[in-house]
Amino acid sequence: MKKRFLLPLITLFIAGIANAQNCIQITRAIFSNPSSDGQTWQLDYSYITDGNKALQVYIYCDGNLVQTSACLKYPGGPGAAQMTGVACSGGLSKLKAVFVRWTGNCGAARCGDDIVVPGDVPLGVQFESVTAAIAGGNLQVNWRTGSEENNKEFVVEGSADGKVWTALGKLESKGVDGNAAQPLDYSLLLSLPASFAAIGLGGFLLLTVTRSRWMRAFMILAIVIAAGACAKNEQILEAKSQTAFIRIAQYDKNGAVSYSKVVKVMQE
Repeated sequence: MKKRFLLPLITLFIAGIANAQNCIQITRAIFSNPSSDGQTWQLDYSYITDGNKALQVYIYCDGNLVQTSACLKYPGGPGAAQMTGVACSGGLSKLKAVFVRWTGNCGAARCGDDIVVPGDVPLGVQFESVTAAIAGGNLQVNWRTGSEENNKEFVVEGSADGKVWTALGKLESKGVDGNAAQPLDYSLLLSLPASFAAIGLGGFLLLTVTRSRWMRAFMILAIVIAAGACAKNEQILEAKSQTAFIRIAQYDKNGAVSYSKVVKVMQE
């Protein structure tokens, strides 16, 4: 690879990662049949957005498109919406919702992968509360879910600026086969230095088996960037005058991911 192509590729790579972090997140999506006729359905969904992205929702019945939303641009923060009058006589197993996320206006550029929610496998973990606090050099993260459906696991993510996120630890769902109709409590205790040191460790190991000098140069730059972010995260998390951020990523068994609200880390 020639030198003049290296920097633009690195810039595009970093920009792509940052952009993917800010997509609209669908935190819950479930079909219901308010009329109990088995033919007319309603889709309720919840989301989190920074207010700068757009969303379109497509609903299919037995593979055929039956309803499309307008281009939706929501104000920043969490919210909820619904689509009513969805005609499908095949039942829940025939329904499917596809959430298409855009970086700006609809039709501009896709923001992350489409989120597909089958009618009989709803996306849904209802977060009732999320708290995070630093005490004694450890980060304690607690959260409660009001209900869970088709859930696989939770990944606790941390950020120094609320924009770039790093996975810090994970817990599997306590629900039976990923489902729970009652509230469930979770708690994860993390050692701050160990958590953030893990961010850039793998890069050094890969350097020993990489022969291309341009690839090595790219990896060294990536490690330097990761190390800088790590140091920044540790400074902010340990400084009592500043605050970091935590969110919970929830992964369902279909591979879809949704997020809790973002909370500030409290100092105890």
